[in-house]
Amino acid sequence: MSNVKQDGDAVALNATDELLGPTLARGRSDDIAILFGDKSITFGELETQASRFGNALTRYLGFQDRALLLLKDSPDLVAAYLGIMRIGAVSVALSTRSSAHDLAFAIADSGAKALLIDDEFLPLYQQVTGLTPHPPEFVAVRGAPDGGFPTIEELLAGASAQKPQVVTRSTDMAFWLYTSGTTGTPKAAVHCHGDVIVGDSY
Repeated sequence: MSNVKQDGDAVALNATDELLGPTLARGRSDDIAILFGDKSITFGELETQASRFGNALTRYLGFQDRALLLLKDSPDLVAAYLGIMRIGAVSVALSTRSSAHDLAFAIADSGAKALLIDDEFLPLYQQVTGLTPHPPEFVAVRGAPDGGFPTIEELLAGASAQKPQVVTRSTDMAFWLYTSGTTGTPKAAVHCHGDVIVGDSY
């Protein structure tokens, strides 16, 4: 399992606030954040949806717990990714070209507590459940319900749109990206909340 070294100079910081906060602070919540087909999602709407995802998932994720995202590109993917980071958990988006072996490895390596998955990838996940002794404790499906799992719509039903009050530090993990594994076993590249500021400064 991948780890991140903590240091003594960490400051209170959440990458989600750094990504959405400046636009919202300028009173431009109606600016478009995402164009998706014929839909447009504003910064205000993305802020609300990220908070709803975060609040809904606090029942299943603790601080620095990992959550896997096997979702196609969509506003839900972005909102879930940000919402997970907002509550101090760790977003781990996986390639939609992942094999059963890839998915089983990511589940075992990350120790993920939750999985959000598109319905078309459920057959892949069902193959994996027999390959890993510790599957995620919570699974939600985007699309048609199947296999007894709740849908993402059901997950979000009644979830508060208020911003979760969770304090994260610059050195706390925010998200992982797995390498392709072309030269060996895939490795989780760990990114901390403070890394977003560093990347944005170039």
